[in-house]
Amino acid sequence: MRPCIKSSEIPKELKGDLPVISNTICNERFCTICPYYGGVYQKKRRCMLVSCAWDVASEIFHPSLKRMLSIAKEECSDAEKYYLEKKKRADLLEQMFEKELKEDKKKNEKCYGCPYGAVQPCIGICYAALEGRRRKV
Repeated sequence: MRPCIKSSEIPKELKGDLPVISNTICNERFCTICPYYGGVYQKKRRCMLVSCAWDVASEIFHPSLKRMLSIAKEECSDAEKYYLEKKKRADLLEQMFEKELKEDKKKNEKCYGCPYGAVQPCIGICYAALEGRRRKV
């Protein structure tokens, strides 16, 4: 089995070019559960392969699906451009508020305002916890 796209991802204009499967063959071979089933277009069932995988061991996709490659690459490049624009905007905002973000990060730290942390590195004894214990007793 070769990997293939879902039938819902095939544009309608390309589905019309896919080979038609007769109802008798579809019922005999259970085409609707086949991974190469192309769906229904204009009330006719379609297959993504040139010839049914049931008959022939070689799985050759219909040439009309090759046109989807250029469409997919174009969509991918558009999405990449969109992502790069958004990324550039986010980076610019981070640069604008760099100092504020660092200050906010410091305020959210556990040892913010600790007299021990202001003078020297943290020694693992939390001043707030010690102070809280004294109040409870």
